[in-house]
Amino acid sequence: PDRPTLRSTCIASLVDAPTGHNLWSGRYDATLDDLFAVQDEITQKIVTAIEPEVQRAEHERSFRKPTDDMTAWDRVMRADSLRWEVTAKGNREAIALLEEATALDPHLSTAWSGLSHCHWFDGVLGWTGDLARSFLEAERCARRALALDESDWVAHTLLGLCDIWNRRDYDGAIERIKRAVTLNPSSSIAHHSAACILEFAGRPEDGLNHLRTVLRLDPRYANNASLLADMALSYLQLRQFEDAVTYARKAVSIRPDYSRVYHRLAASLAHLGQEDEARDMLDKALALEPGFCERLVLTTYPFRNPEHLEILLS
Repeated sequence: PDRPTLRSTCIASLVDAPTGHNLWSGRYDATLDDLFAVQDEITQKIVTAIEPEVQRAEHERSFRKPTDDMTAWDRVMRADSLRWEVTAKGNREAIALLEEATALDPHLSTAWSGLSHCHWFDGVLGWTGDLARSFLEAERCARRALALDESDWVAHTLLGLCDIWNRRDYDGAIERIKRAVTLNPSSSIAHHSAACILEFAGRPEDGLNHLRTVLRLDPRYANNASLLADMALSYLQLRQFEDAVTYARKAVSIRPDYSRVYHRLAASLAHLGQEDEARDMLDKALALEPGFCERLVLTTYPFRNPEHLEILLS
């Protein structure tokens, strides 16, 4: 007779030892026959799931400390949380904290890569009067981070973006972002940036795969509005305008103050013949970005394929 199938359940928990707070828990089932075959898969799932929770716990811990007792690492964690507010004010505060961190510990690579990310946000979101300088600062700080720690995947990520924005080196950017994802396959930042690089390098289908990976890795991803806006951009490039509108509207529902989503929503609506609403979306972009103009689009949308720029502007 057939022997019964025996099953085993693995329950894993992540607990903050000082507070006893349960940060995360997960349950995994497998038959005993294939338990050893799936143990590596379970380990990978656990590692992937807990990384965002560890990062969030570190952010909260940094905010519980008094400012006169903050180390360079505390400043990096507090700046990281402020950076992911994705606001001009939060970004300025993050830059100030990270500059303090680099002064306290010039060898802390994560401070330099965080500073690179802040300068990148300043440039791509138009929070500075000198976009080119912000992108160059982003590159300078990322290179400093890598000189200190070649395995800093955030720095590789930012350098990949700078390869495109500063030099239009699309192939170099793709190789750089492959390195970042290899160094940390569970990094939402690396996958999101990979999608961005692939979109502008003319491979929106591949970009969408990375965006879907982020949604699977971290449903609470701090920059979800930007991610959804990038999904809208990929669908716009693929001329799937209804899908582009769907994801752009989702992004707006999360962050109505995120200006770049209105560029994509306006273009998608226009392609669907909804001209009045498209003009309304452009008005909202202008209200959020008083300096918004075609020059800004040309600077911050460095498409490899001229057809993709035409789709956005037409």
